[in-house]
Amino acid sequence: MTQNKLLLPKILINSVPKSGTNLLIQIIKGIPKIYQGPYFSSGYENKVLNLKQGEMVISHFGYDSLFSKELQSHFIKQVFIYRDLRDVAVSMVYFINDKLHDHLLYPVFQKKIINL
Repeated sequence: MTQNKLLLPKILINSVPKSGTNLLIQIIKGIPKIYQGPYFSSGYENKVLNLKQGEMVISHFGYDSLFSKELQSHFIKQVFIYRDLRDVAVSMVYFINDKLHDHLLYPVFQKKIINL
């Protein structure tokens, strides 16, 4: 008697930075037996192709039609999230002010604009 074994998906979470990536990660982590792998930055697309069943990785890759076909041929599900770029800009300002004090724009964001 053969038993059908459930194959867990291989998942790439891809997003525009500050677009709700962490919220999406929490949602995907809610899938039983899914575990989080590393974050991959640009230039490491080939490493994503080595995902294991049940592994989820995160990135901010730009679109590439060849890479998209490679993901499909390796049975990797890509979940992409983005939001209105105005919201992304506001979120980035708060992120820089709260966490990235060495960012080039941090002093600019700290100045108060006085209306004359």
